[in-house]
Amino acid sequence: MTTITTGPGPRLEEITRGNIDAALGIRVRPDQEFAVSPVVKSLAEAYVHPGTAWPRLIVDEDRPVGFLMAFFD
Repeated sequence: MTTITTGPGPRLEEITRGNIDAALGIRVRPDQEFAVSPVVKSLAEAYVHPGTAWPRLIVDEDRPVGFLMAFFD
């Protein structure tokens, strides 16, 4: 598992079998839904673009607090 951290506070974790349910449980407020795709859609995109997609779970201490998806060429 890849974890990126630079000290105390939130960190980024690679999506794994151990945290996929936590990632899928991340939701935005209803008034924000128009702005972002659901995590499940982002993970499906990551599956079909394994060389460029970079999905990460944002964790603060032991609590999942967000999801980040990026694409790199």
